[in-house]
Amino acid sequence: MQGGSSDPGSRPPSATERSTPNWSAPTAALGSGCEPDVEVLREQVRAHMTEHGLRSTEQRRQIVEAFLMTREHITIDQLLALVRSEDPRIGYATVYRTMKMLVAARVAHERRFSDGFARYELAVGGTHHDHLICLECGRIVEFSEPRIEELQDQIAAKHGFAVRYHKHELYCTCLDVDCPHRLRAK
Repeated sequence: MQGGSSDPGSRPPSATERSTPNWSAPTAALGSGCEPDVEVLREQVRAHMTEHGLRSTEQRRQIVEAFLMTREHITIDQLLALVRSEDPRIGYATVYRTMKMLVAARVAHERRFSDGFARYELAVGGTHHDHLICLECGRIVEFSEPRIEELQDQIAAKHGFAVRYHKHELYCTCLDVDCPHRLRAK
């Protein structure tokens, strides 16, 4: 696990020192303006494929490129539709295996929210964030709040624990009745 010293007698890492588990991509993957540096992520994928003896195919390249360009929490079906608009020969299994490879390469995080679908997001920067998920329209908003992180540390310490990492998902309803994301509710 990341965060804190490996010395068993040392204090646990604080909320500001703590990061997500070591499956995050390096901070170098963040470019200017907190946009991911896609070239760093591409190189990370190439290095992983070389290390594991994986072939670089045109279909795999198309899937990787489509994923690297998305800023959404995308399902395999959504990514499949996206890449099939460019190449209808790409199959579900190819997208599935490629996404598993991107998770192993630490380029993607797999998330499972209450809808039961695996969703994938870019794993960049090693920065921790939480999620707001609208139960009606499906919109997902990422947020980070240091006060919540600090309170979690205090609660854990009160009960004799030290937080190493966590997953915080808030299931909500949009307050905007005219929410443009409310496709399923119409």
